[in-house]
Amino acid sequence: MFIKPRKKPLIIHQKESLLRRLLPDHKMRHKITRNLKKRKRGFDGEQNLDYHLSFLPEKDYLILTDLNLVTDGKPFQIDTLVLTPYLIFIIESKNFFGKLFLTNILSK
Repeated sequence: MFIKPRKKPLIIHQKESLLRRLLPDHKMRHKITRNLKKRKRGFDGEQNLDYHLSFLPEKDYLILTDLNLVTDGKPFQIDTLVLTPYLIFIIESKNFFGKLFLTNILSK
């Protein structure tokens, strides 16, 4: 069960709003557009994870998303926290595209 559902980040709303107001030839437009696309891809990846987690049995899993916490005066963020009766999963999600190769050979 999602206790704290994920919301579209404020920074995405801000950048979308900024782009609507900037002139098409503004010198920062390309940089802002690139950054917005990157943030949207990250948010899309987090939503994709939420979709898959939504199939977990509600009675056994509590799911909190986009947690902003502070410890020893230092802030930190957790993308997704999954609580079960026996385990806690801290998930940092990434939205990679392309091919990902894994190997069991450790390089030194």
